[in-house]
Amino acid sequence: ELFPSDDPRDRIWTASTSDSTKPAGWDEYWGNSLPFRPISDQDFYCTYTDTFNTAIPSHVPLHLKVIQKSYSWAGGYADAIIPLEYWIINVGEKPIQQAYIGYFTDTDLGPYYVTLANGYTHDFFTQNAIGYYKDLRTGYCYNPVDRGSTPIGVTLLSTPRYRGEESPTPDAERYKWLSSGEIKPDQSINDLSDVRFLFGFGPFNIQPRDTLKIVMAIISGNDLDELKENAIRALKLAQRGYKVPVTPPSPPLHVNIGQRRVDLDWKWRPGDRGIDPETVVDDSNKIAQADTSRKGRVFEGYKLYRS
Repeated sequence: ELFPSDDPRDRIWTASTSDSTKPAGWDEYWGNSLPFRPISDQDFYCTYTDTFNTAIPSHVPLHLKVIQKSYSWAGGYADAIIPLEYWIINVGEKPIQQAYIGYFTDTDLGPYYVTLANGYTHDFFTQNAIGYYKDLRTGYCYNPVDRGSTPIGVTLLSTPRYRGEESPTPDAERYKWLSSGEIKPDQSINDLSDVRFLFGFGPFNIQPRDTLKIVMAIISGNDLDELKENAIRALKLAQRGYKVPVTPPSPPLHVNIGQRRVDLDWKWRPGDRGIDPETVVDDSNKIAQADTSRKGRVFEGYKLYRS
């Protein structure tokens, strides 16, 4: 029920911290609503309303405009986190009372290309289960059957009211679900199925010209432990204003082979490539800045793996 208009400028706009070039027509299109300030390695921006396409059965426009933003980073601390911001604006003349916001996720995890010996395609989407990390406000889906299937989750960067596994219709039934305040129990791995989940949170009263900001994050990980860690990172990232922590560069590694021994030396010396990782400073790291012995340095230690 939400669409861009047929104006060709109603498109997906992109920006990047690696390229400070402002796209042509940015100021004319966005005006004061979205200053050009790239956040991540790949920003996406777009806008849409529920008033452009009204030829939808049973659709009653609420006169909403949405500005949607998303951010993503290539590698490092936040490479498995995609924050999504929704700026919901009441462009009508009437207040919207007792509004609930829903975020619906229909996940299908597994190897879709597998064909069984009997000729039937593997119904990977029936091998899924969902759960909820209450303290992290994160709903997630995983496939415990098919090896290599990585979980996916959604972290809400405000307070959720509800999580469920069905698709209610019509709108009146959806509203009941969103406003119920119910949190259903995690699904058992002995009861796998084709699953989905729904966040609902509110209520909100949105006055004319008011803006309601909702922030989610799509997260992943190689397993549930890593997904949980990325949920923690997503919450921290939002608290830091999407400022990704500085990652010290890899140290040099000098290898000296002797009689039945190998000496490894990773002490940085003048002439080595790059910079000394032990001297890297992050001026946004409050813990490092508060420790006078560290003087803002974020280096903590080395890990050595043998195989």
